[in-house]
Amino acid sequence: MENSGTTINMMYVLRNSEIVGVTMAAKEELIEIPKKEYEAMKETLEILSDVKTAVRILKSIEQAEAGETISEKEFVRKFAL
Repeated sequence: MENSGTTINMMYVLRNSEIVGVTMAAKEELIEIPKKEYEAMKETLEILSDVKTAVRILKSIEQAEAGETISEKEFVRKFAL
């Protein structure tokens, strides 16, 4: 079975978890990425596209940077986990 350049690129991408650009004969540029990376990016976009969730994440980062954290024990007690 003959390997095309694209097949070799895909094998490289899967082995190395890297993103590779490919230019096709029609000169349209494509990007090959492992499915796992794509799914993670998609999930991140879905989360951040929800404005309320994005604001909560930013607020949490600011609180953590300001040292406003609680212990795991306090967290479990507070949220009854």
